[in-house]
Parts: sequence; C-alpha cells; structure tokens
Amino acid sequence: MDSTSDKGGQSGRGGSSGSQSGGVSGERYTSGQGSIYSSESETPIATAERMGRAGVERAKEGVKEGVERAKDSASQVAHRVSDAAQFVTHKAEDAFENAKQYLHEDGLKNLTNDLTNLVRRNPIPALLCGVAIGFIVGQAGGRRSHPHG
Repeated sequence: MDSTSDKGGQSGRGGSSGSQSGGVSGERYTSGQGSIYSSESETPIATAERMGRAGVERAKEGVKEGVERAKDSASQVAHRVSDAAQFVTHKAEDAFENAKQYLHEDGLKNLTNDLTNLVRRNPIPALLCGVAIGFIVGQAGGRRSHPHG
C-alpha cells in the first residue's frame, strides 16, 4: 500500500495526483493542478463561496453569449423574411402590371373569350372554382343578414 506519514504519525493518501495534510482548520487539499484554495489560510467555506461565485460568473457569461447568438439568429431570420416579402411584393406587382396591360391591350371582350376557352378546356376545375366562389359569397352574405347577438 502506497502511503506517506506526516509529523503527527497519521497516514495520508499519497500518489502522483497530490497530497493531503492533517489538521481540521488548516486542512489543505491539492490535486495534480495545485491547491483549490487561493491561500493556505482560506477555509473550505470561503473556498466554496469563491468557487460558487466563479461558477455564477461563468454561467452569466454563457447566458450573455447565448443571448447574443439568439439576437444574431433572429436578425438573420428577419433579414430573410424581409427579402422574401420583397420578392413576393415584386411578383405581385408584376402580375398586376401584366393583368392591367392585358386588359388595356385586349379589352374585356377578349377576356371573356379567354375565360370561356379556359372553362371548355378544364370543365371540372372550373366547376369546383365556381362552387368555392359561390360558397364564399354565400357565407359572407349570410353573416351580414344574420348577425349573432
């Protein structure tokens, strides 16, 4: 058994990782990295308080870093949403301009002919669209004439 003795004749645990010396108030624990106490006179309670404060400070720093990363991520998401909104807005403006140009150049008569041809080529989707539009108009009209009170 590998042990060392101190002056009081007590045997302590030894080895390459460090040593332990006797005494209740003056105990000092060491590891391979040195003492956990800031000085030989520091008590275990003072050491625990100091280490606890250091842990709280590390936690605060970690939270600050997390908040900063969250802010950066939110900023990137907001930028992407803004870009997407601009893209959709430009597409809607283009569609509106194309429709306006179509009506201006071809007139209402050609619009009617184009719709008629569209319905002839796609009768079932046209019928479903008509039913959906009728349902929506009926619901909107029904709410106005029968208010809930």
